[in-house]
Amino acid sequence: MVDIDPESLPARCLVDTGVLIRSLGQFEDEHTQVCRAFFEQMIVKGQRMLVAAPSIAEMLRGQPQPLPRTKSLIPVAFDSRAAEVLGLEIPVAVLRSESSITGHSRTYLKYDAMIVACAKRWGATCIVALDGDHRVLAKYVEMPVRHPREFLCKQIAISFDGETQGE
Repeated sequence: MVDIDPESLPARCLVDTGVLIRSLGQFEDEHTQVCRAFFEQMIVKGQRMLVAAPSIAEMLRGQPQPLPRTKSLIPVAFDSRAAEVLGLEIPVAVLRSESSITGHSRTYLKYDAMIVACAKRWGATCIVALDGDHRVLAKYVEMPVRHPREFLCKQIAISFDGETQGE
């Protein structure tokens, strides 16, 4: 069981494709449970999750299934203002450099850059993503990137008087 701390949730975040497809049951792996718990708790709390148009395109390529209709899930466009963020704040040289470092194609990184630009343009307080690909790009628009596990309830160690660990 995964417990999300409702007080730690962002008021308005952008969820990346990886988090979204796991939350919607379109992909199963070791991250699915925490993604679903995060997604469900955001809906329960009435917090806003932005989904960039490029993420919707990526999602539909995997399993053609529409986004669920919920007040908490808001599709956002890559519009002219997002294009300005991308063109003015995320240099092409960064995409080239990241491509050579990570081995990802520039096309792949352009999608990530468009998603980051949407987060900035539509007023997200952070991007919630599984991979670190967004971190470098998000620095250019001063956008924090958080993993869904960062919203888990904190666990505390409990010690019992007179007992030693390992007994």
